[in-house]
Amino acid sequence: MEILPIKTKVIKAGDNLAKIILDSIYNQGIEIKNGDIIAISSKVISTTTKRIINLKKIKPSNKAQELAKKYS
Repeated sequence: MEILPIKTKVIKAGDNLAKIILDSIYNQGIEIKNGDIIAISSKVISTTTKRIINLKKIKPSNKAQELAKKYS
């Protein structure tokens, strides 16, 4: 088994992930063969599908703050 990284541009919300990956594969001269597996991180999927949360807008509950104090 061989694992090859695919270098891409910075992925932003709303980007066409399939196009970016295919363009990057082509530009890097990587050949995809039948049976190959392409793994994509959940972070990239979340970003392109705009399923991201600004943590600055989240206010932890009192219970969450208690647990943070207890276990940190």
